[in-house]
Formats: sequence, C-alpha cells, structure tokens
Amino acid sequence: MPLVPYTDMPVQVRLNGGILGFALGAKVEGGYDMHCDGVGLRPLNVGVCMGHAMPDSQASFRVDGLDAMYSAMKLAQDTVPEARICAPFDLPYGQSEFHVVDEDCTMILFGEAIPDA
Repeated sequence: MPLVPYTDMPVQVRLNGGILGFALGAKVEGGYDMHCDGVGLRPLNVGVCMGHAMPDSQASFRVDGLDAMYSAMKLAQDTVPEARICAPFDLPYGQSEFHVVDEDCTMILFGEAIPDA
C-alpha cells in the first residue's frame, strides 16, 4: 500500500476522499487507510514521522477506466487549483495517465495501459 505524506489530515481526507473518491478505512497510527475500487493508500503524517513539512514524493496507482475516473472527479476538481491537476494524456510507451498534486506537494499519479489499436 503506497504511503502518501501529509501535514494536515483533514486536507488529505478532503482531497483523497472528496475529490479522488477514496473512502476512509481502518484507523492506523497517524491516520486512516483509504481505499477506492480495490486500490489503497495510507496517508503518513510527515510532521511526526519524518520531521519536515514539505515532502517531494509521488504515489502511483494503476487503474482501469482512467478516463471515467477522471470524469467522475470533474465536479470536485473545481475546488482544487488548476495548476495541481494535469488532465489525462498518452505517453509514448503505451500508458495514459493523469496527475494530482496535493497541498503537501505529493504527486498522485493514476495510470492505465493503452489498449492495442
């Protein structure tokens, strides 16, 4: 399960739950496990665990139905500054992906293999 550094749990819950669609799961030290359609993540309080407040990290998820997932988030995206969201795009090595950067500068990347034409 990927660890996603954070400095403010309510902000992470609002982003990961309200915008990305992750639900709160079991309570663990420092926060909660979160899950969405079989994908899980664990927010990690960097203020306590790492002693600094501005991580520069990334969490990557392989998903099915990337465009549908991005579309489902569309209404909630109005609450996130435009510079923090990168719409889906195709890469030359056969993957489509989109990115969201949270308030703690963690890039959350969602990717899906492009079906053969």
